[in-house]
Amino acid sequence: MQWRVIVELSSAVGAKQVHEVYVGGSTTSGRSAATLGLSLVEAKAVLAGQQRLLVQAQAEEHCQNPAALPSMRGTAAAEGSAASAAAVVVR
Repeated sequence: MQWRVIVELSSAVGAKQVHEVYVGGSTTSGRSAATLGLSLVEAKAVLAGQQRLLVQAQAEEHCQNPAALPSMRGTAAAEGSAASAAAVVVR
């Protein structure tokens, strides 16, 4: 069985973008409990692809309309506090 994961992004004005996130499948005909569903590696790849697309789309949307996000003036993040730093790592 072959399968693919597709993400559709819709803008506020109704424009739609379709992105293929991951393609998977197996050509083996043998089935067992160990081969059902997604492997951990496949699941991480699907999630990483979705995250990459969503972050990119949200960043582009923000750059087109920076007033859409609330101001961070006066917060620890705006002042450069070490507590405001965050990192997301998908392996």
